[in-house]
Amino acid sequence: MRNKFPGTCYRCGKPVAVGDGHFERFGHGWRTQHASCAIEHRGTPDPAREALTMRRDQQRATETGKRAQRARKRLRDQEVSA
Repeated sequence: MRNKFPGTCYRCGKPVAVGDGHFERFGHGWRTQHASCAIEHRGTPDPAREALTMRRDQQRATETGKRAQRARKRLRDQEVSA
């Protein structure tokens, strides 16, 4: 959806005017991006979201249970692909 409030683009760091971009929920707040940045980066993973997922998996990997097993597998798969 189009943004109703100005903000800073989390992709390029430049100001986003009202109605010139999109907003999305991230964590406990909102973030904006230019419409052109959204099109340009379509299909690419968001680095901030990837970092949060990595930290979550690293913590879960130290636990026991099925969630920990899945987290360890994701971490191993990322090491192999890197």
